[in-house]
Amino acid sequence: MFYGLLGVLAVGSLLLRHILERVRRKRRIRIGLVDALDLTVICVEAGLSLEQAMARVGDDLRHAHPELSDEFYLASREMRAGMPWDEALCNLSERIGVDDLKNLTHAGLLGLVQGLRIYSDSLRIQHRQRLKWVPVLSVFVLVVFLLPSMLFVILGPAMIQSIRALMPEAGPVIFR
Repeated sequence: MFYGLLGVLAVGSLLLRHILERVRRKRRIRIGLVDALDLTVICVEAGLSLEQAMARVGDDLRHAHPELSDEFYLASREMRAGMPWDEALCNLSERIGVDDLKNLTHAGLLGLVQGLRIYSDSLRIQHRQRLKWVPVLSVFVLVVFLLPSMLFVILGPAMIQSIRALMPEAGPVIFR
């Protein structure tokens, strides 16, 4: 019975760890996608082909966003192998699993550079809108965790002095 429970806990822990790592990976990729699209637009406007631009972006983002860098590099290798760019982008969006990139393949119908620029701007706005909650959450954290400890540090000595002044015979017994 005990070993069965221990086994269930171990499997549950591993499963939870795997799920959390996938969520973190998607979040890191979603954050890096704005930078990657901006760099891709710049490279394509500079005269590089989409395959060369994706390889360049994959190389440039190696340190800042390694997961996204690997995926962009793999997509550029697929295009170099002869796969059409729209199919390579579909494969990229399926591998990553981020809905934002799936919408990018539809933007290819509008024209690659214009679609990338428009979509990059919309992703940047969405990213800013997600960050609007950060100040609200930080105020919550400050009130819940920092305020009680500050009140204890500030009011603690005053409370001790008040108790000693109001009850001189109980002061040495309570506060030794």
